[in-house]
Amino acid sequence: MTRVAEVTLVLCALTAVESRAASRVLTFEQRVAAQEAIDRVYHAHRTDPSLPFKKAMPRAVIEGKVRTYLKQSVALAQFWGKPITGDGLDRELERILENTLYPDRLRAVFLALDDDPLLIIETFVRPSLVTDSRTVTFGMTNGSTVRHDETLKICVSG
Repeated sequence: MTRVAEVTLVLCALTAVESRAASRVLTFEQRVAAQEAIDRVYHAHRTDPSLPFKKAMPRAVIEGKVRTYLKQSVALAQFWGKPITGDGLDRELERILENTLYPDRLRAVFLALDDDPLLIIETFVRPSLVTDSRTVTFGMTNGSTVRHDETLKICVSG
């Protein structure tokens, strides 16, 4: 199957169940479980996974990742007037699908998330979009990243 066909298939699949997914709300625990599934895929693809997954990625680290992207989503909306929208999430998913260098790894992530559109959008795409939105919103460059990241951490801490 060609890459374009794969992308089209995934987009069609996500669109077909979007209405069902939109009515669900993920709990923090569901988000943590999904983040663990994503991190397991990445850990399995490391060239030298010298540590077992549980040691390399303790639960507290996984929970911290989830808290961070949720807090950053809120901060973007409340402090900078840049809420994460459904359209933004859709565009970010399209960007990821079109630009991935590792379609097999991306497919593995989707499988780890049971091809569930809500899990994919909320736990894989949202963190990516939050990172991209921070970059655009704050005009980050190598010299200014720390200052803006620190500002964001201050605004979302607590």
